[in-house]
Amino acid sequence: MILPVGTSPVHVLRLALSLPPERFQNIILLVTERTADYGRRIHEILCSEGHQAEVIEGESLEGVLKQRTEVSDFSIIMGPGRKRDSLLMWRSVVSGAEKIPHIWVHHNVITSKGNTKDWEYIKALPNDFLGVKKEKHRLPEIEVENACLAYGFDPSDLEADDELEWDSRKCKFVLTVSPPSGAHTIHTKKGVQDWENLVLNKAQRIRKAFGMHAVEVWHTPLPSKGWWLTAKQRLTDAGFRGANK
Repeated sequence: MILPVGTSPVHVLRLALSLPPERFQNIILLVTERTADYGRRIHEILCSEGHQAEVIEGESLEGVLKQRTEVSDFSIIMGPGRKRDSLLMWRSVVSGAEKIPHIWVHHNVITSKGNTKDWEYIKALPNDFLGVKKEKHRLPEIEVENACLAYGFDPSDLEADDELEWDSRKCKFVLTVSPPSGAHTIHTKKGVQDWENLVLNKAQRIRKAFGMHAVEVWHTPLPSKGWWLTAKQRLTDAGFRGANK
């Protein structure tokens, strides 16, 4: 199985861990200069979980596959990484291995509220010509230790932050902020904006570190008067979810 590594390493890790080792003898983690560290960390986790895996730079894939004449078929996962990475992967398999690869995709069903219905799967696209039948494997939950390792994030920093936690079911970091103690007594524009800017800056730093798709941001109920109404709207515009008192 050839799996491109994008900038959401936990998603890539889930895809890789869903592959039964007895079904897929080797996982190739296809990396770019930007994602090489992610690939190295994911490789470390896969090996510790009993998977056979290796890290290959994208431009080298075609040459590597030309030397593997003993491999009868290849599978690729489309989705992670940039579009050009997927196109390079496809071209490399067709040119290097001179075979049409089996295509796998990430499959889930999203509810009207934006939540995942049932479970997420990695799914083979059936192909009568290649003899590919229906097959799917459920994506696992990722525990906090492996999530932090994949991102190169110190778990002790997560433990020290009361507002940030890892949700193993959603496989996302969740930031939940609360107004300061005695918020109902803060009425000035500056007082409210100081807290608001502190919160927005923290959310921006966390999203930059882990990626937009890997972070949920929430706020607990805010006072429903004066400048707090403006603050709530700004948080909503920045993607925060929550409610007013």
